[in-house]
Amino acid sequence: MKLRSALLIACLIVVPLLAMFSHKVPTATRAAIRERLWDPVIRPLASALGLGTTSPTSPAPRQAAASPVEEAFPGPPRAFASSGSATTDIGPAAVDPLQPLQATRATGLREPDTAIAGNTPPPAILLGSDDSLPIGGATGRESLEARLRALGATRIDWTPGQGGDGLHRCSCRIPAEPSGQLHRIFQAAATDPVAALDNLVGQVTAWSMRSGGTAASPAMPLQR
Repeated sequence: MKLRSALLIACLIVVPLLAMFSHKVPTATRAAIRERLWDPVIRPLASALGLGTTSPTSPAPRQAAASPVEEAFPGPPRAFASSGSATTDIGPAAVDPLQPLQATRATGLREPDTAIAGNTPPPAILLGSDDSLPIGGATGRESLEARLRALGATRIDWTPGQGGDGLHRCSCRIPAEPSGQLHRIFQAAATDPVAALDNLVGQVTAWSMRSGGTAASPAMPLQR
């Protein structure tokens, strides 16, 4: 009974502990335990069972495995150093100061599309006085009025300069909703009638870009 209890304790406690903590035991200690405890027990059992008197010996030390770099590139690494020392530095070609610098381009090579797109300036959106882009190359009052009508203006009014201010005033109406019942009034004034109309075009363009020309904004008066 006691023997069975001792074997049961050894199987349930001692053996799992040895399996868990055996890797933390130093190699020299394990070799000494194998020679002094394990080998004396194995030899009598092997001789009694007729398995031979040879005792398990400690495995021979493994040789250091060759690294993948050494297998792929056999030979001492000094060869790379010697070949590297034999290289000669080639400096930049001498530039003649009397000749203008020109960008050298290899024949048969096509410039990438990204470089072509980067060299092309983006289209500028001009507002106000700078936004006097003509339609069909024409300039002046007719082109600005045509542009206002293209932006949705239904009525364009002109008031010449009166009094001592000398300002020319212009205004237009733009539908503020798809039904067309509400209109937005834009006004501009300047000493030059074309400049006043140009300013009016800039206001309408800015509002159209901001709201799409369909939503009313509280900044401008609405008229039914």
